[in-house]
Amino acid sequence: MNTQRGSLIKNKTAKAAPARLQLTSLVDMMVILVVFLLKSFSVEGQLVTPAAGLELPNSSSRTLLEAGLMIEVGPRLVRVDGREILATSDLSADEEAAAAKLSAALAGTQIRPGSTPVLVQADRGLDYNHLSRILRACAVAGWTDVTLVVLEVQS
Repeated sequence: MNTQRGSLIKNKTAKAAPARLQLTSLVDMMVILVVFLLKSFSVEGQLVTPAAGLELPNSSSRTLLEAGLMIEVGPRLVRVDGREILATSDLSADEEAAAAKLSAALAGTQIRPGSTPVLVQADRGLDYNHLSRILRACAVAGWTDVTLVVLEVQS
């Protein structure tokens, strides 16, 4: 019995051969990850993130957007580059004052008219009269290159 104990202790204290790292499987896994990331990477990217609370209209247009001055027209607020300018209800209440506020906000940006387009994110349920007043205010402020932002529907 004593000899068995001695042999067990001897086996535990014996030096084991150093473990060899198998690099082949690690390299294979890294190649698979790189290929996956390259396939999922989009060169074009999503230029515009729809504003919170807006339901954009659908479209089959495949035209890509350029970066530009963003106007968000929601059910309650109108924003220019993220700054709240006026309430959407003001567009129908006092058209001249609303157009003046919007034109002043557009003129107050650091971007000059004609250098970049205006991107208008308008809610799907927005009254067309409100949208036409926004477009008219853009024209009065000198912004004639106006693009309506829509969601592309995959067909």
